[in-house]
Amino acid sequence: MKKAIFPVLSEYEAKLQAQQKFTESFRYASPSLLLQDAINDLAGTSPRHYESYRNQVVAFAEEWRAYFLPRMFNNEWMKKEDFEKLPVFVFEYEKVPSTATSDFTGLLLFVLVTLIISSVVYRNIATKVLLAS
Repeated sequence: MKKAIFPVLSEYEAKLQAQQKFTESFRYASPSLLLQDAINDLAGTSPRHYESYRNQVVAFAEEWRAYFLPRMFNNEWMKKEDFEKLPVFVFEYEKVPSTATSDFTGLLLFVLVTLIISSVVYRNIATKVLLAS
């Protein structure tokens, strides 16, 4: 089963990484992407956080298999004390590099440039309207 799923998961991960690289290259051109990235980072749901979580889940799945497979192949019944020894998944929050500061800085810069351009355009239109009157 694991061998059958591996190519599908590998293809999914490759496409996900390609999509994230593409998005990453255009994030400073879009205030919505910058804001979304910053919020995801602060919430702990960024792609880097997801990758950390997923790696822990994969490691736990291996631990789970290592616990059960020998028992299955030996046709061992579970005893009460075996249930107490079951592996337990415990998520460990890893320190993932934060991009929230750079995202908010980029967003602030984007807003600042927009305000400057808007004020220049407004001033030019206002001047033309006053001269026309």
